[in-house]
Amino acid sequence: MEAGFEEEDFRGQIWRGREFADANFRHALFGEAQLDGCRFIHCDFTGAQFGSARIAQSVFIGCEWQWAAFFAAELNRVSMIACTLDEADLRGVRIHQGDWSGSTLRYQNLSKYDFSGMKLQDTDFYGANLAHCNFQNADLSRAILAQANLTHADLRGANAAGIDWTSLKLCRTRLDSAQASLLAQSYGAIIDG
Repeated sequence: MEAGFEEEDFRGQIWRGREFADANFRHALFGEAQLDGCRFIHCDFTGAQFGSARIAQSVFIGCEWQWAAFFAAELNRVSMIACTLDEADLRGVRIHQGDWSGSTLRYQNLSKYDFSGMKLQDTDFYGANLAHCNFQNADLSRAILAQANLTHADLRGANAAGIDWTSLKLCRTRLDSAQASLLAQSYGAIIDG
């Protein structure tokens, strides 16, 4: 049975180690709240407000985030696994490490975000603005980057296995030599030596 917290006001609250499954947090208010070491499985955060919230070492699995707002929120080592963030407002959010594998971030404006060292396997960035993003040493294996803007993005050291290089829009994108070789091979080049 789904727990109902729709439109509840949790602003400024401190949650530590709380766990929820199939909970309804639609349009709930979490402004300036602190969530540390919490776990949410298949929860609905549609329209929830997380302005200036601090979320640390928490896990969200299969959660819905349409129209949720994170303005000036801080996400420190947060896992967003198989979550839907396509229409979430991520402006001004600060992300430090974490695992966002299998999540969808289609058409998001993520310009200048620091994804270095993050786990982003199978993450869907289709059509996203990733200009000036730092993906150094991130795991981007099988990530969908088609139609994404990677202008001035830094992919050096990132695991790029399974990426469709022919679908990328690259302009002054920084690659390491192994990635440059994969890019050339995807266009039919034969690399000798």
